[in-house]
Amino acid sequence: MLCGSVRAIPQSLTWECEAAYRSGGGSIKFLMPRVGLVVPDATNIWLPLCRSDTAKGPCFTVELKPKQADKARSWLLEPGRASFKARFSRIQITRAATAGGKPQPAPEVYYEAIFSGDPKGMQRAIEASLNHQTGPVVNFFLDGTRMSPREHPGVAGVVTAALVREPILRRLRVAQQALDCLDIDGVTIALAAPQLVGLDIDVLLGCQPRTMKLSPHAEVAASMCRCPPGLLAVTTVKAREARRNLMIATLFKLSPQELLELLCVWLVALTLDDISVIVSTTRLTGPTKLRRQLPNLAGVLRTKENELHAYTVAIVDTGPKPTSKIKSKAEKEPKMIAHAKLALKGPERSPGSEAGLFWDSTLCKA
Repeated sequence: MLCGSVRAIPQSLTWECEAAYRSGGGSIKFLMPRVGLVVPDATNIWLPLCRSDTAKGPCFTVELKPKQADKARSWLLEPGRASFKARFSRIQITRAATAGGKPQPAPEVYYEAIFSGDPKGMQRAIEASLNHQTGPVVNFFLDGTRMSPREHPGVAGVVTAALVREPILRRLRVAQQALDCLDIDGVTIALAAPQLVGLDIDVLLGCQPRTMKLSPHAEVAASMCRCPPGLLAVTTVKAREARRNLMIATLFKLSPQELLELLCVWLVALTLDDISVIVSTTRLTGPTKLRRQLPNLAGVLRTKENELHAYTVAIVDTGPKPTSKIKSKAEKEPKMIAHAKLALKGPERSPGSEAGLFWDSTLCKA
């Protein structure tokens, strides 16, 4: 993965995201609030150092999968699933529905810690997941060779410091939350809209430019569909259904093109929920100035142990999801939720609880 070709979100879209992030959402071309994901790709070629920088020792590379640990935030949730989705995060639901199909996962609290911005919590999560590499950390490399990090205990601190210095995780979470305004339940509603009946959705979506902006009507609909954090869980069933019916009526008033725009945005959100963040670092000797990463220059940070490290942060796996994902996920959702409900039934039980106890004991021993 680190040596192969890397697909990327079109540069024009990333720069529109960057402009929106810097302007607080006021970019003319891209209207999503404070979204920006511009990070140089350093997975194939190590970014150059300054002439005064002298590397000492090997290059460590850590791959993280920062899956979103938020609960659903759309008013379009199907009534029979709304309370359940308001209680459990998507990553919990997916893991519960596919229990046994993957290695013992990390508890959700570690995914939340990665996005928290709190250095102590981030380092604790990275230290724990480095030893298991089933999430958020999924790979550790030493000079390009995958291996166990047990003999390199300082890696977690350096990776944490790099992620704190660079804004990639903040921007990623904002993007995930802003773009997933429909939820898969809303996607199902959009696909059933009279305007799209009889049309070949895959072909039409394939013709849509991924760098387009939302039209005014589509942007208004997206804004109305977004639910503030935590509000779904405290809203009565009657109020949720009333708001949902209003949102459905709003979607059914959109043109076919405007509905396609919203579906495209949801596909981008799906991509952002599956990207990898790559952090590469090597120790430096000799005096050098601290700096943030630049497009053509590695960053430099100082650890608590007063060591200097050069670092680069990159994102990979950003290729757009195929349009076929829309229908396939819409068709699988009822079965997915039914399986998850069975796995998660009980007042306090949640998937990964046993894993959480195992990981916590591991941390206590560390």
